[in-house]
Amino acid sequence: MNAVQGKDYVGFAVGAMIFDSNNRVLMLKRSVGARDNHGKWDLVGGAVGQGEDLIEALKREIREEVGVEVSVGESLGYIEVIDSEKHWVGLGFKCLVVHENLEKFMETLFPNAKTTVFAFSDAANRSMSGEAKILEPEKFSDLRWVEVSEIYGMDLAEPARLHLENYKKKSRLSKDS
Repeated sequence: MNAVQGKDYVGFAVGAMIFDSNNRVLMLKRSVGARDNHGKWDLVGGAVGQGEDLIEALKREIREEVGVEVSVGESLGYIEVIDSEKHWVGLGFKCLVVHENLEKFMETLFPNAKTTVFAFSDAANRSMSGEAKILEPEKFSDLRWVEVSEIYGMDLAEPARLHLENYKKKSRLSKDS
């Protein structure tokens, strides 16, 4: 019998708060066929495989779920989801859809960043690599680009809610600096 990550031992996942050039965030609605959080809105992300680099795992999940390339920015921090059936630890990242004018795009999203390290993909010098689309309909039934302020009114999956709390804390801290 194979052990199941997140059930038989602590699972480790990555999540992405993906921004577009209009500073909107990509949200996915979990379908009835999803493992959990049916009908709730979530961020892109998933499990990190044994021996897999965190950033590569994040980019893989994004390509598998919505088919876009991103530049990975600052960490949003960690989250932990524990209940009677599962235990997951997740690390969230602020990401940008790869865009033609990447430098200007990054400046608009990270105006207060003194030093931010970005891992650029091969597509960094091309225009946005396609529109985000649902590539796993068994997991997701809807996809929307929404303003950050709109997310607070959405019915969120627990991991998305926790990542959003971390984002809000970091945003508040950067404004105070």
